[in-house]
Amino acid sequence: MLAHNHCIANNDAVIKYQTHVFKFVCSNGVPSFAKVADSPEFNGAILGVGHGTVTSLNGQAGTGLVWTSDVQGQNLRVYNAIPKNGNLTLIKSFSVPGTVKFTRPVFGDGIVYQGTNQGYVYGFGAPTNPPFTCTAPAAYGSVDVGQITTATTVTCTSKIALKVTNVTASSADYVLSSIPNLPATIATGSTFTFKVAFQPTKVGSITGSIVLGTTNNVGGYSIKTSVRLTGTGSSTGPLLSLYADTVSFGEVVTGSGAVTQTALLSNDGNSALTISNIQFSNTGSTGPFIDPTTSGDGKQVGAFTFTGLPSTIAETSQANVIVSFNPTTSASSKVYVVITSNGGSQTLLVTGSSGAAPVALLQFQTSDGTSWVTYQDGKNFTFGNVTENQTRSLKMRLTNNGDAGSIPLSITVSKPPFGVTGIIGAANQVDLGEGMTLNAGESATATLYCSPPKTQWDTDSYNGYAQWTMNTNDPVFGKHFIQFVCQGVAEQAAPLLSNGQGRYRYAGCYKENNPGRQLAFQLYGNDNNTIAMCVAACAAKGYLYCGTQYNRECWGGPTIPKQQVSEDNCNYPCKGDINQVCGGNGVGAGAGGAYISLFMDSARGQPLPPSDPSTTAGGDRPVPTITGPVVNPGLAGYRSNGCYQEGSPGRALPNLVSTKNRTVAACIAVCGDKYAYLGLEYGGEVSMS
Repeated sequence: MLAHNHCIANNDAVIKYQTHVFKFVCSNGVPSFAKVADSPEFNGAILGVGHGTVTSLNGQAGTGLVWTSDVQGQNLRVYNAIPKNGNLTLIKSFSVPGTVKFTRPVFGDGIVYQGTNQGYVYGFGAPTNPPFTCTAPAAYGSVDVGQITTATTVTCTSKIALKVTNVTASSADYVLSSIPNLPATIATGSTFTFKVAFQPTKVGSITGSIVLGTTNNVGGYSIKTSVRLTGTGSSTGPLLSLYADTVSFGEVVTGSGAVTQTALLSNDGNSALTISNIQFSNTGSTGPFIDPTTSGDGKQVGAFTFTGLPSTIAETSQANVIVSFNPTTSASSKVYVVITSNGGSQTLLVTGSSGAAPVALLQFQTSDGTSWVTYQDGKNFTFGNVTENQTRSLKMRLTNNGDAGSIPLSITVSKPPFGVTGIIGAANQVDLGEGMTLNAGESATATLYCSPPKTQWDTDSYNGYAQWTMNTNDPVFGKHFIQFVCQGVAEQAAPLLSNGQGRYRYAGCYKENNPGRQLAFQLYGNDNNTIAMCVAACAAKGYLYCGTQYNRECWGGPTIPKQQVSEDNCNYPCKGDINQVCGGNGVGAGAGGAYISLFMDSARGQPLPPSDPSTTAGGDRPVPTITGPVVNPGLAGYRSNGCYQEGSPGRALPNLVSTKNRTVAACIAVCGDKYAYLGLEYGGEVSMS
């Protein structure tokens, strides 16, 4: 069980940092956490360290283990939960190829499991069938440090015939004696005995084990047997200790104000501790010593101030000492604090360094990738125009632009647009990650991309946006919400308007055979068919509407089809370019139908109001539709000359014909070979001259 007042913290959001251990203390009624230890290993250089997991042996004190995972190095690591001398003690580590980011080991039946991204689950554990059954000694109880108990006999009975090759103690706090001569041959059912005494070297719960190594030829049995031992080291008198003997402030901006940390002094003894002297030195623990400046804030030595230095500490209690670092000049500083008491002496080393402030310079590549643009508040970094179905990748660069004496630039907040919806994103969430540091003159980059999805030709361009939140230890940089913009641009087919957009605008996906053919005139069927080819043919014939269908066909006509449908139904690639869409056969319940990719001459047609968002292409902007009658531009050599007032008196065109199919096409079919002028009125009458 992890001691009740310790907690483990992994630096999950950063890379290249250690795992920290904090102790909860309540000094003078004020609760706080004080950092007391670090892991000897640093997390990998790739984001993805898992949260620490703590296990114990049935909740028994002193049996706590801390398990951590990492995507680099030794992927699974096991530490003693209780730190020693300011460090977590590594017990064992394992390589687990393909360890997943932020994973954590899981446990069951004495086995630890770790998953991977390679299709394997790794399990680690020891066989649970030892060849001996041993009588564990009673718990040794509380024993003063340096004292030794009477040796207790341990008797082990063999389940099988075997040979004992070695007997070892896992801790120097347990002393072995009366071990038979080795190797020793033991028959089935026979006993093997030895003695163990407890001689604690430190205060606190101390667990250990005696391991009997054997050889045997019986399947299903392990070769080792462990005998678990427990005891508690204590001190009748006072005993001064430091949970961590070093306090380090790292790099601090000169003149930026005080930063603080906590040093934890402890009396591990069972009687009150009295501190007789506290001395300070810039050289070492043996002096020469210097006199501190005393003020209401505590004792000051150079840039360091110590607040809350105790004169006494009650039995089995702790005292918090607040250490402040407030440099006014750029330099490296250190001070040794030597504490003398009736419970022994300890030395606390305090270090810190300071320098000029770093200067964060943030830049983004120009859309052509040849130069850099410096970030300005309120202005977007831009990708420029990116053709749909293509990707443009550009880099953002962060530089420590401080002078040679400046401290490293540290990224304190970094939330990239990774994995978010939209056409702009970050290539990964590691580059320019939180915790990264840059020395003066150094730079680091991250790659962002704009990737508008595939869409139909002759659609309107649109903007995509993304945001990267960032802050650094540059005192004037501040927290920024960096905005990126990219304009997704569709291909445009000639003829073009003056603004560079295609005159024939994409109107949407429409149902064919609804009933009958919706666009009456086929312009061609061609295995080189593209949108540009069909639009050009349509413009040459003067049709108001044109559409691509069945991969290779191009059709035109004067009226819009009756029913617009979801874009998903137009799913055929054009024969001449698989990245273009030429009609389709529907999806889902509509599969097997016939659908047209429709375009309209915007120079003559009415404006297309937005339709139901469910029929939009990708949901980014509305697909247009059209309502109401329009003037037929003409066909078969006839062109519309406009609207004229009927004659008075008499008809302007004297020859009257009535047709069954009351359309422009029917009028031309009946009279087109006889007259130069044709006219329609009253919904179905045809006059000519």
